[in-house]
Amino acid sequence: MKVKENMVEFLSILDSQIKSDQELHDSISSIDLNIDELKEDILQREIIVPIIGPFSAGKSSLINSFLETDYLPVGITPETSLATEIRYSENERIECIMSDNSDKPDIYSLSDFEKIKEKANAYEYMVVYLNNPNLKRIQPAVLVDMPGFESPVDIHNKAILNYLGKGIFYVVVISVESGTLPRSFLNRLKGLESLQRDFEVILNKVNLKSEKDVLAIKEKIEEDIKTYLNFDKEVHLVGENGGKILEKILTSLNTDELIKKMYLPDLKYKTFQVVDTIETIISSMQKTVEQNDKEIKALEKEIESLIKEKDKKIREIESKHSSTNVNRILSSIEREMIAQKDYLANIAVSSPDKFSKIVNDMVVNVLSVDVPNIISDIGSEIIDDVGVHLKSIQNSSDLGVNIPTNWISEKATQLKDNLLFSITNKLEQYKNTARAAAVILAVTTNFIAPVLELIIIALPDIVNKLLSSSIEQKQKEKAKSIIMTQIIPSLKAELRPKLLEIVNNEIKKLTTNVINEYENMLRLKKDSIEQAQKNLKEKAEEISVKISKYQNIKKNIVDSYNKYLS
Repeated sequence: MKVKENMVEFLSILDSQIKSDQELHDSISSIDLNIDELKEDILQREIIVPIIGPFSAGKSSLINSFLETDYLPVGITPETSLATEIRYSENERIECIMSDNSDKPDIYSLSDFEKIKEKANAYEYMVVYLNNPNLKRIQPAVLVDMPGFESPVDIHNKAILNYLGKGIFYVVVISVESGTLPRSFLNRLKGLESLQRDFEVILNKVNLKSEKDVLAIKEKIEEDIKTYLNFDKEVHLVGENGGKILEKILTSLNTDELIKKMYLPDLKYKTFQVVDTIETIISSMQKTVEQNDKEIKALEKEIESLIKEKDKKIREIESKHSSTNVNRILSSIEREMIAQKDYLANIAVSSPDKFSKIVNDMVVNVLSVDVPNIISDIGSEIIDDVGVHLKSIQNSSDLGVNIPTNWISEKATQLKDNLLFSITNKLEQYKNTARAAAVILAVTTNFIAPVLELIIIALPDIVNKLLSSSIEQKQKEKAKSIIMTQIIPSLKAELRPKLLEIVNNEIKKLTTNVINEYENMLRLKKDSIEQAQKNLKEKAEEISVKISKYQNIKKNIVDSYNKYLS
């Protein structure tokens, strides 16, 4: 892949330029560049493609058709379905990953699917390795046969949380027998869109309907996607042999663009940090020792104030955003349940055991859409607030020298442009996820996981208690009334304290990370000026040579960025 080679080549040049001058290398050592680790991550990057859809939509049959052999079992029950990665390997086998996060997977032969079925509840997911030319041809794409949406809540939620950060591109499979794209499914697609994930839609089993009916269903699905997601998406029609259509989708993936989208913001930000450091050194070498001393003192004062004000700033942000955003999430859940009250009432009367599962999916969809927007909004405001705080310190400084007035504004702009990764910590859960998505994915998962645990525990009790009489009497209208007046308020009451706890924790982490990032920027600037101070004791001609050297290093880095990444 050309884009991978270009990124790795640029990182190699960036690394060599930094190491070409020991003083520059020392100044930049505090920046979390991790060049070797990032190069390895880029080279090993896969495009995980989950195949999602309702149970019995024909996902496994579609994959088997693509593989041109019936490797995957079809017609299995939702209770025993597992997320299944299908990978190329000359050593054919099945590896089942334990739910208890054991390092060593259970190994099976390809003929052992029945044995795996008996132990399905003990596994998180399984990986099927096949010596199949079609799998080899689509690399670095990796297919994942996901459990149907009708699978039990625990299996369903495990798959959601495991592949929320891994899935890069999705293939949505709908059976023509369903005749439509359910609202819950549209919400799921909207959630993918919020996480900046693209998808294609396959209408499967079209051989079971007349051509006229198939075209009508196709047009309706495309219209619903256009209305709900506001973009055009052609629905692919598949009959008994859909492997060629799936192959076309997979081979037409612009994997270079997908890789670029994942890594370019991070590379851009690293370049900005390095170039900014070089510019600071050059600027400081053109000043007097006294001027630099004053600027160092100003920076030390700002760092001290930033640390001192951290807890106060966290309390201010919590006070401003905590309840507001919890209400925002709860209102979205309420709106979604009200919009689907007829559907929920039908489920309550006809299949009450599925009611909690349907609400579970609604909450997942709402959080997938709302949380990324909430985190981006809060993060941007925190960045602005801290930037204003730093500017106010500058304005009140009595040291006679301030940091250039546009410096903090530039940093705020860079932070906001690169919010997804510039404030991230080392997130073990997402060590294989490009850092450009790590924060949003991590925070979204941090929201979803405990909320779903609460729903699994609390919602069945609420439903059983409030809907029992309605179910017995088969009264849809009464069920609808109970959903509107009792279940929704009860669910909101159960979710509110948990959401407040989660939101406050995430706000605290987000605020701390933003402040730490600003602090690191100030320290880096201070260290760079101090490094330049050492050179000011040298003769003027030697300083001129060093300045020229740094200018050349900067030019080489910028030119390489434009050559390999623009």
